[in-house]
Amino acid sequence: MEPLFLTGIRTPLYPYTKRAIEILDNSILERIQKWRMFSAKWELEIEDFHGKKISYKGIKFAGSPERVFWHYFPPFFDHEIPKVLSDVERICLSKNLDPTNYVTEAADLLKVMVSRLWKEIALTCQLLKGDGQPKIEDLPDLAETIRSFQAKIDDETATVLHRGPPQTQESTIDDIIEIKPNFMGIGVNFNAVARWIRSKARKKS
Repeated sequence: MEPLFLTGIRTPLYPYTKRAIEILDNSILERIQKWRMFSAKWELEIEDFHGKKISYKGIKFAGSPERVFWHYFPPFFDHEIPKVLSDVERICLSKNLDPTNYVTEAADLLKVMVSRLWKEIALTCQLLKGDGQPKIEDLPDLAETIRSFQAKIDDETATVLHRGPPQTQESTIDDIIEIKPNFMGIGVNFNAVARWIRSKARKKS
C-alpha cells in the first residue's frame, strides 16, 4: 500500500498536519476494510457519511450493492478534506503565520491520501467482483478518479488561501473612521467605506 508521508524539508506544522490526515485516512480505510469483508459471508452492516444504515445479507456484489459501493466513498473525501485544510489555516492565523506553505503542504499530503485510498477501493472492488478471488479484468482503472479528487484539493486550497484572515466589525469601523490632524480632528476613509459597502452587498447576494 502506498505510504502516507511527504519527503523533503517540511514545515514545523507537518507533524500536526500528518496526524490529522492520518486520522481521516484511517477512518476511510476502516470503511474500505468493512466493504472488503463483504465477500466473506456476503453480509454487510455499515453506515454511510450521513449516518444512514446500509445492510446486505445473502446477496453478492452486483446490481444495487455495486452501485451503492461506488457512491459510498466520495462524500467522505468531499466533506472532510476541506475541514483539514481550513483547520491548518486556522492554526496558522492564530499564530500569525502566513498559511500558504502550511496549507499547501497539507494539500500535498491529502493528495497522497487520495491516491492510496482510491487504489485500495479499486482492489476491494476487484476482490468483491471475483467472489473473493480477484481477477485482473475486474480491477478498475481509477486514475481519472484520483486526478479528479486531487484537482478538487487544488481548488479547495486556492479557496482557503484566497479568503485571508477574517476582519472583525470593530476593525472595519476603525478603518472607516480615522483620527487625522484636519479641521475636525476626525476624517473618513472613503476607500474603507466602499469596501464595507461591497462586503455587505456580498453577504446579501
